[in-house]
Amino acid sequence: MNVYRHTVAADGEWHTLHLTGMIIHVATRHEHMVELWSIHHDDRPTMKRRLRVYRTGQYVPEGCQIVGSAITPTGMYVWHLIEGCPEDTGEDDGAGCGRIICTFCAPLGPKR
Repeated sequence: MNVYRHTVAADGEWHTLHLTGMIIHVATRHEHMVELWSIHHDDRPTMKRRLRVYRTGQYVPEGCQIVGSAITPTGMYVWHLIEGCPEDTGEDDGAGCGRIICTFCAPLGPKR
């Protein structure tokens, strides 16, 4: 097992990461980027995770889950890392599959 760091740009777009373990921390050292740390297992298959950074007060579509929040170094922004359902192709509004419990996401628990 290792811990890996990943970045997600605060650019209003969905980003796909392929992770083998859970996300354990969210922070930022940059004004326009969120960092996350996840557990990595060499011997496990990857799981597609669709992530997007939202600002405070911005509308977040139903069916998404909050992963974590981070305050930028200057305190100018508070970013919120949001996860959408990986079954969503991104061709609509990127809100996730819209199911109460997605069959793909079921091991992660029900959507909030």
